[in-house]
Amino acid sequence: MIKIIQEFHTTDGIGAMLWKKIYAMCYAYKYKMLFKDRPFNWFLIHPSDHADDERIYYDILYKFNHILYNPWKNIDFDSFEWELSDQIGQGAPAPGFADHHDFLLEAPVFNKNIQDNSNNVVIHMRRGNAVQHNPRFTHETVYVNILNQIDSICSQLDITNPRVILLTDAPDYDTSYMPSKYDMKQYNMWHQPWLDKNENGEWPLVSIDWKLIVDAYPPIIIENKLSTYESFMLMLNAKLLIPAYSAFSQSAGLLTHNKVLAWPPKEGMDDQMNLFRNNVGFIDMFGNISLK
Repeated sequence: MIKIIQEFHTTDGIGAMLWKKIYAMCYAYKYKMLFKDRPFNWFLIHPSDHADDERIYYDILYKFNHILYNPWKNIDFDSFEWELSDQIGQGAPAPGFADHHDFLLEAPVFNKNIQDNSNNVVIHMRRGNAVQHNPRFTHETVYVNILNQIDSICSQLDITNPRVILLTDAPDYDTSYMPSKYDMKQYNMWHQPWLDKNENGEWPLVSIDWKLIVDAYPPIIIENKLSTYESFMLMLNAKLLIPAYSAFSQSAGLLTHNKVLAWPPKEGMDDQMNLFRNNVGFIDMFGNISLK
């Protein structure tokens, strides 16, 4: 019987689910297997998605269901017998990871988007519900160090007149969020590791020391109100992308045809992150950049 691949079914934010799909597609492509898509029909809403409006919610689902090139799209899986591979994805033990990850280098083949001609350097900073004890959180001082080097790095990478953009899900100021109790699936999914309620029973959302960032690099452009899709496309088309410890920007880093910097392994984060085909250098835990 033919073994096929399908991504591990998870209920999470759109970035985490997209990353799982890319992961499974890369394995299938690398080892010349078949991949059977399972379109997204639900995702965990983050406040920065602005998806409490049902129309926006379904627009996000539609766009991210059509963002990848799928070479198996026209295969009729009902026309033959198949079973799920037990090596990766839905057929493997949770969370569906393989015993190696170098196949992730295949990811750019699934990027069907036409590259723009901008000289954007996009730095993703994960905030919102990524509070300080969350492994996705990286302190502003690390980003200040990155910004202190960015002009030199761009010069070495032949990026002229860069538009340096800080892309983030940070609110303007520290606040909190209460998912709707009318949607118990959404509400219950906020009860997970690293997400803790405050004394009012709401989930804290952390902002950024904006002055520290602007003082470090006055020309910086700050984007914290773009739509989810616009944010992803901004990262995907960046001449240089500095992702965060975030499945959302890590997915863009996998897919991009342009340049990406990678972070070191971090406790609490999956060790297969930061494996990019177009990696041009590394950032250490203090924000020091070394190019290849």
